[in-house]
Amino acid sequence: MHDNGGSGGGLKQDAERLWRTDNTARLFLHAFNTFEEKLLLRAAAAGAGDIRRVHLNVLRHIDVKGTRMADLAQRAGITNGAMSQAVALCQRDGLVEIKTDPDDKRARRVYFTPDGLTLLETLHQLFLGIEQEISDIVGEDGFAELRRLLGLLQRDFNVSAGEIKARG
Repeated sequence: MHDNGGSGGGLKQDAERLWRTDNTARLFLHAFNTFEEKLLLRAAAAGAGDIRRVHLNVLRHIDVKGTRMADLAQRAGITNGAMSQAVALCQRDGLVEIKTDPDDKRARRVYFTPDGLTLLETLHQLFLGIEQEISDIVGEDGFAELRRLLGLLQRDFNVSAGEIKARG
């Protein structure tokens, strides 16, 4: 069984159902949560302000040239209302602005502000540092292989249209 510093996400271990805390999804989740927490801590130390996970859940989905609000919600896997609330927080903090979509006057499009783009560059530099930390742990070859394998999963391990339709 893997300990992984709480990779069970707070879930208490159940001897009859160890698969719930010791599985590939929990390993991915732990790695993602640790990466994101390190990013948030380093962003705060770099003077990036009070950036929280909700900010990241918006910013990671915005195209540099702007993205429709409905597309952000879909990318994040949340409702339009929840995304609107998260975007409003980012707007309040001066990271994004909302304008009418030039292609559809009924829709809203979210754009980075200059401060948002500055934060994006800060986050990029912090990403590089965290990736280097991972490389230091697993080795350069291990890190290259990890990225290669994750790239294969990104490319080939997807939900099909049939699975989405079956879900209803």
